[in-house]
Amino acid sequence: MMFGERLEIGLKLKLLSDLHIGSGHVSQKEQLGDPKDDGIPEFSEIIRDSADCPVLTSTGLKGALRQATQLEPEEVEDLLGKSGNEPGDSNIARLWIGMFRVDGNSDGRSFELAKEGCVVDHGYIRTGNAIDRKTGSADDKKLYNQEWIEAGTEFGGRLTLFWEGKDAAERDALIVQVASLLAPLWSPDGLAIGADRRHGAGRLVFEAMSCTEYTIDVSTLSLVPKPSPDAERRIAEIASKPCSSDDTIQRARLRLICDGPFISIRAKVPEGDDNREVTKPLRRNGRPHLWPSSFLGSLRSAASWFAELERVRSGESNEDDALPCDDMGKTVVNSSELSRLTSIERLFGVSGWRGLVRVDRLEPVGTSGTVCLKSVSIDRFTGGAMDQRLFTEEVFENVTFELDLSLDPAPRSNPSDATAFRKLVNQLTDGHILELGHGGSKGFGWFTVEAR
Repeated sequence: MMFGERLEIGLKLKLLSDLHIGSGHVSQKEQLGDPKDDGIPEFSEIIRDSADCPVLTSTGLKGALRQATQLEPEEVEDLLGKSGNEPGDSNIARLWIGMFRVDGNSDGRSFELAKEGCVVDHGYIRTGNAIDRKTGSADDKKLYNQEWIEAGTEFGGRLTLFWEGKDAAERDALIVQVASLLAPLWSPDGLAIGADRRHGAGRLVFEAMSCTEYTIDVSTLSLVPKPSPDAERRIAEIASKPCSSDDTIQRARLRLICDGPFISIRAKVPEGDDNREVTKPLRRNGRPHLWPSSFLGSLRSAASWFAELERVRSGESNEDDALPCDDMGKTVVNSSELSRLTSIERLFGVSGWRGLVRVDRLEPVGTSGTVCLKSVSIDRFTGGAMDQRLFTEEVFENVTFELDLSLDPAPRSNPSDATAFRKLVNQLTDGHILELGHGGSKGFGWFTVEAR
């Protein structure tokens, strides 16, 4: 089959959101500074090729397409192959997917995430920290660093469809199947790949396409290429059709509004000649930025609060053996234990169970700009200002974010999950305040939520 007639599909894909496909290695690069300094000493690497260029692996793309497609299992196995232990129970893939390499000029520098030097080729280093649920502050020894590819980066690669021995009608049927398989790349949400997909990361969309048909020249026994605009039009026409079943997915579009100051901390840098430090905010293209993971953490805390409040009102909390509404330490070993999960644990996940709520989009839509707030530490004994303890925070004011939430569709979800999801959205939009970003205890980042 590999030497027969075929159709090659060249694709250019674009990232709608940042991407992390881990290589399993931890690295340290010279430009990140001395580990003894307060720089970033090591980070989890992404997959790169021998030229140190970020890539999308063929196995990762195949897995994402298998998970997202609505084709019948037999059609998927014919296109992407099937493995089995019994003789005759496996087949080679008809559609071969090559490795996709970076095909763009993005270097991550439009994303001001950390101190100078935390930008790597085609990406940046993101620093995160787990939050202690009891104290609401950073958890001890839970700091981590990851290498990410920035949204807007383009990848180029090709797919090869082998159709040796097929007549015109059969070839057209194969093109239809391939177009249906690739349809998620044409959808507004894109095809999710890599880590943190529940946080809206790694969404790939179609950017450009070219098709070339290869036929065998019987005189030379060589493959002769010929552009195939008809196949290109056919694939684009079918793949771009809206998915009818998408209407069944539970969705919510919200607007987050903060009338006061807001800051997600990027770094502390020296200010002027006196070496005082100013705390800088996260920015993307000059606008405020909020990590989806931070929002989901705050949303989970709110959901837990609502559940516990309902329990108090119903009188169930008086029982000494009452189980918590949200136990993040719970572990699911097999499917029989799913019945033990509460609605919050099903929506947001525990060890062994990926949560159903996901962020499809989170972007700023307005701000009145930044202002520098100067403060001074107070001496606990004298009540006066402490010497050389002046500090400055650069914060955004009057920030508004727009957010798209959705519930992971069947087969993992059930009707009770949809009910819990809609109930949570209604509770949020009923005057509840979400504290997002840094400085919630002093009035920073107090957001009201509106339904859109």
